[in-house]
Amino acid sequence: MHGFQMKAVFTLLFLFALTSAYQLASASLKTQDLKERNAGSFDDLLQQAIAFIPMDDEVKVYMNYLESDKDVQSAILYLYSDSFASLIDKVEQTSLWIQ
Repeated sequence: MHGFQMKAVFTLLFLFALTSAYQLASASLKTQDLKERNAGSFDDLLQQAIAFIPMDDEVKVYMNYLESDKDVQSAILYLYSDSFASLIDKVEQTSLWIQ
């Protein structure tokens, strides 16, 4: 992979991980108090692991890349482009696409 592609993949993976972690943490904390859960449950362990992620620092790093790195900016713009949308449409229309 070229540098641009690696940065695009890194950006997408980072966004996915950041969004997933935030949604998991906020949804779980809103619905149930951690003290009411079983001590060894997967959900409890996941919440404990997520609590160690410095989300403010992660957002700062991402925003720094987004503001200053031309390749990351290009990758994000490409994801919102008509070209990428048509590529997604083509993939969804193939017989191999499973919905």
